[in-house]
Amino acid sequence: MHSLARILFLSASLLPLPGWAAGPIGTTLSTLHLQTLDGKDFSAAWNGAKTQQGILLVNFWASWCSYCQTEMPVLQSYYNKHQRDGLRLIGISIDDVSDLEKVRAIMQHFNYPAAMAQSNDAVRQFGRIWRVPMTYVVDKHGRVLCDLNADYQELNEALLEQQLAPLLQGKASECQAGTH
Repeated sequence: MHSLARILFLSASLLPLPGWAAGPIGTTLSTLHLQTLDGKDFSAAWNGAKTQQGILLVNFWASWCSYCQTEMPVLQSYYNKHQRDGLRLIGISIDDVSDLEKVRAIMQHFNYPAAMAQSNDAVRQFGRIWRVPMTYVVDKHGRVLCDLNADYQELNEALLEQQLAPLLQGKASECQAGTH
């Protein structure tokens, strides 16, 4: 493909598809229902007085993404330490459904719930996933606060602690970074 044609193709591929939200930062979700890889339901609901407790991390990843796979153990460790504090985590693979066995093989090393983006319409609330990893923080009221990967920094324990501990403790209501 010629250079100009490649640039035009890549630019067009970044445009939102019809029916997809432009991006979720600042929006409020009312529910998030997904079918996980093991056939169970993952559900979060933020309906008025019945607010979800704690913080929800929604991590979009792919089996071919080395950065994603580097971050997954970090997410697992942080989740293990803080799920008693109200932290929830769901990993959503953007792989094609035909790669389901690859996705399952990777996820067998982790105990947090995982789903496939291709088979879950609820994922559309997050807009077009144009890069991975993308890790959204959703507060206890269903508001999408930020994308922790927006600044193209690798997630690590220190970054998660800096961004999430104040939210989990009720000392902050916003992320400090990744709001674009």
